[in-house]
Amino acid sequence: PWMAVDLGSGSSFQVVDDNIEPSKLTVSWKRTPREHHNGPNFGYRATLRQDEHKRVDTREVFTPYVTFHNISSDVDYRVEVVCINAVGSSNTTSEVVVRSDRPAPPVMHTVVRLNDTMYQMRVFVMDEDISNYTVFWCADDMKSSSPCQNIIHFETFAVTPLLNLRKEGLNDAVSADSLRIGLSAESAMRGSSGVAWPDCVIPRAFSDQAKPPTLTVSCHRGRENCQIQLVESCEDEVLGVLKELQLTWCSGRHNSTEGCKDTQESLHVEDSANRMLELQGLFPETEYTVSVLFIFYTGIEKNTILHFKTQTEVIGMGLVAIWTSLVTLLLVVAVAFTITSRR
Repeated sequence: PWMAVDLGSGSSFQVVDDNIEPSKLTVSWKRTPREHHNGPNFGYRATLRQDEHKRVDTREVFTPYVTFHNISSDVDYRVEVVCINAVGSSNTTSEVVVRSDRPAPPVMHTVVRLNDTMYQMRVFVMDEDISNYTVFWCADDMKSSSPCQNIIHFETFAVTPLLNLRKEGLNDAVSADSLRIGLSAESAMRGSSGVAWPDCVIPRAFSDQAKPPTLTVSCHRGRENCQIQLVESCEDEVLGVLKELQLTWCSGRHNSTEGCKDTQESLHVEDSANRMLELQGLFPETEYTVSVLFIFYTGIEKNTILHFKTQTEVIGMGLVAIWTSLVTLLLVVAVAFTITSRR
């Protein structure tokens, strides 16, 4: 065979460690079309090298992916892949470099299928030296974050928090339910992060009828602030990518913050990797009403009302000590008075 293996930008690898050492390394590539097999027994030969020279392992497979075991986290690796058949091997070698100091993989909070061809993804970069992303379209009908077994397309994007992806040009026979989208982050200095997958692996279809995401409130005794936690489920992603949160709150229990008689306070927060918001300057043992407006990039807006009550104020340690001393002094005086009276 003469055709080189299509590894995209060289970032189509995934290290699976499961919090154990050593790890597993899987490299995936696009399946070579049958018309380029040029002979029977078509397959692939993958060679794993350590520190670019030392050969660690060689495997021949018929699948468009290969897995190597016993991978160390503090060693640089290079994987060379060639096409093979009954006659011989290709003269062109494709390579993937897996660096030990590779950047952290990107975090994807939301991947939503807007229609038959449009997808939207929210990405948070964990390192500052990322130059671009590589998007992997995977059609292996797997519902987990396991390495892809059937990459059908690669795309490169500039670093941006919101990715709008088009399925156009891909195989129309690929079912949306079997399609998952992975992402890698690329650094000019440290190479690729390898493929990462969103928590909700299969993109949800957009719907404007869903309820807003769940919010929980946590208040701690003796503090003047409370935390509001955004608890998102896969079902919440059908509304699209969250753009902004607008919070308005005041004391008292109301059906909305429009019924507030005292001063309202507001907080506008753009979507971020931190899903925790903090309300400050609150009073102890006070009930509050919070109105939360969710604004999505799809243009959908959803509103929800929260009610909560802050906890009792904690007496400071100094006051506790003074109070204890005063009680002790009163007891001593009372005992002395009793003894004197008996005399």
